[in-house]
Amino acid sequence: MRIVVKIMKNAGIIPEEMLLRKEILAIQKLIDACDDDDEISALRKQMNPKQLRYDILMESRRRQTVISEYRSKILKKFR
Repeated sequence: MRIVVKIMKNAGIIPEEMLLRKEILAIQKLIDACDDDDEISALRKQMNPKQLRYDILMESRRRQTVISEYRSKILKKFR
């Protein structure tokens, strides 16, 4: 997995979850620095869909990893 990310980074392509994570952190910094309740609310409305998409992507990756590990264990038993 790390090799894939490194190749993509060298090609100038950023995986969606990394881009979302950067955007979420940037919005969170703005929220932390903000004093206006209306602006905080607007920033949270921007952040919520990004956080949801990020969580979905990460859950999908975890499932793929678990399935891959399970598959390799099954294949080892049959060898």
